[in-house]
Amino acid sequence: MFTTPYIQTIRSYSSAKIVLRSHNLEHIIWKRLANETHNPAKKIYLNLLSNQLKKYELNVINEVDGIACISVEDEKKYQSLDYQKPIICAPFGLNINEYTPAEKKPQEKIRFFHLGAMDWKPNLEGVSWLVENVWPKIRKEITNVELHLAGKNMPNWFSGEKYEGIVNHKEVESAIEFMNNMDIMLVPLFSAGGIRVKIIEGMALSKPIISTSIGAEGIEHNENIKIANNEDEFIIHAKSLVNDFENAKKLGQQARAHVSNLYDNEKIVDNLVKFCKHSI
Repeated sequence: MFTTPYIQTIRSYSSAKIVLRSHNLEHIIWKRLANETHNPAKKIYLNLLSNQLKKYELNVINEVDGIACISVEDEKKYQSLDYQKPIICAPFGLNINEYTPAEKKPQEKIRFFHLGAMDWKPNLEGVSWLVENVWPKIRKEITNVELHLAGKNMPNWFSGEKYEGIVNHKEVESAIEFMNNMDIMLVPLFSAGGIRVKIIEGMALSKPIISTSIGAEGIEHNENIKIANNEDEFIIHAKSLVNDFENAKKLGQQARAHVSNLYDNEKIVDNLVKFCKHSI
C-alpha cells in the first residue's frame, strides 16, 4: 500500500497493467488497535486513522488492474468492500528445501520463542501482553522453561530481574538458525492482518506453534497449530505441548507437510503468472 502514491506516475510512463501486492488491509489493523485500547483519547485517534486509511484504500483499489492478496481471508475482505476487478490469493511462499529442521538434542530447559520486528506495533503490543500477563503464569505452571525473544528494535526492557526466564537476543543474523535452536513458537497477535511469514517459516521447520486466531489468520490450523486467544488458553496449550513430547513432535511434522503442500514457491508463482496473463 505504501507504494500506491506512484500509480499515476507509472501510468504516465507505461501502459503495463498494475497489480497491487497486498500484504494486508491497513485500516483493519488500526481498527483492531482501536478496539484493543482502553484509553478513550487513543481510541478516538486510532479510529480516525482507521477511517482515513479505509477511505484511501477504497480509492486506491479502484486505480489498479488487479490485486494479489496474501490470504483467503484478505481476499474475502476485499470482496466485502465491493471490489469488482480481478483478484487472486497468492500467499507467501518458500523453498521448503531451504528449511531443514534440526535434530533436537536433549536440553535442560524447554525454549519457547517469539521472532518478529518490534518496530511493528502489533508485534510490540502482543509481546508486551505475553511477557506481562502470560509468561509469569507459564513459569509458575512449568518450571523448566525459558522464553527467547528476537527481532529488530527489540526493547532493552524485555529482560532483567522483572522478566525472569526471558532471554533477549535482539536482532539475530539467521532466523532459521535461531528457530532451529528453539522448541515452541508463541504468536500473541491481536491486531494484525494478512499472513504471518514467521509462522510459515516456523511450520516449515517443524515447530509446534501456539498462536491467536488473528496471528494464524490465513493459515489452515485444524491439525497444524494450536489456537489460543486468552491467557488461560496459552497456558493450557503450553503445558500440553511440554508434557506430551510426541504430540508436539507430530504437530510440528504436520505443520511442515502443510507448508510443503500449500506454500511452495513454484506453485504460487505459476498460479500468479497465469493470473497476470489471462485475468487482467
